[in-house]
Amino acid sequence: MAKITSNEIIETMRAYVPIGEKDYKHFAVLVPLIDGDEPELLYEVRAKKLDRQPGEICFPGGMIEPGETPEQCALRETREEVGIPEDKVNVICRLDSIFSTAGSQIHCYLGLIDRETYEALEPCAYEVDEVFTIPVSELMETEPELYQSRLVQEPDENFPYDKVTGGKPYPWRCGKSPVPVYYVGERVIWGLTGRMTKQLMEVLKDSKEEREKNEV
Repeated sequence: MAKITSNEIIETMRAYVPIGEKDYKHFAVLVPLIDGDEPELLYEVRAKKLDRQPGEICFPGGMIEPGETPEQCALRETREEVGIPEDKVNVICRLDSIFSTAGSQIHCYLGLIDRETYEALEPCAYEVDEVFTIPVSELMETEPELYQSRLVQEPDENFPYDKVTGGKPYPWRCGKSPVPVYYVGERVIWGLTGRMTKQLMEVLKDSKEEREKNEV
């Protein structure tokens, strides 16, 4: 292979759109914020006939398709699952990504949806049993129960310890993954959706506390 120049590297990388490590499966999710005097988050209940995670509560989202940006995926999945067109979503910002223990990176976006659009939405009956909303203020006041899932590294049997560590065992670090569980009325929101909810609520609570300090 021919040598590469600095200019070629600069040109390539300026045009590069980072997504994440290629070994991960990449998904994108929209966290829908319904506008109004009492802003609410929109959740969906996955259809019970689905093979994966039937009946669980989640935000609209799915796997990123070839040639698609994470934001485009989040908006497409929102249209396909709950019937809200892309042009009816005002993407406010990109939220923190979520990494799953199954080797997936979930790219998260916060999108504002007006009340009229929400009231006219038509969920896909094949994928979604129902949608519901919870006021953001209620979620901010609700402390989830927090559990931990222990992560243990188990390298392949043929891992080259002889070349990497001189044949010695390696003290692989174990990790932990948070599992927040929200109980809101009759609803139980947990897992990845619970983590997304918790991250957003923490940002909003920290910002509100800072504003209140500045007003004193």
